[in-house]
Amino acid sequence: MPGSKPFFFVADGRRIVKPFLAEEIDKFYTMSAIMRGLIMRAPVASQLAVQRATIVSGPPRVRMSFVEKVVSGVVLVGCLLAVPLYVLGNIKNYRRMKGTL
Repeated sequence: MPGSKPFFFVADGRRIVKPFLAEEIDKFYTMSAIMRGLIMRAPVASQLAVQRATIVSGPPRVRMSFVEKVVSGVVLVGCLLAVPLYVLGNIKNYRRMKGTL
């Protein structure tokens, strides 16, 4: 039709297809390019993180006494061996229960 402006149909995801004039399409894609450029230049979250502590090799700030080290070692070993020792102590009961399953 003479005198009518060209328009385009644009569909985006689940939105309804809407007619746009040619000038509106140019603005849409220009804004999209601007936003894309801003997003690409935005700092990544990992770059925003501020380091608050460092790992320094050297003597500890607070020393543990020898007795404290021994007690913590015994507790750790006791916790690691508790379940296996319980199972070994009750192996006869487990073998007896095997027939009832």
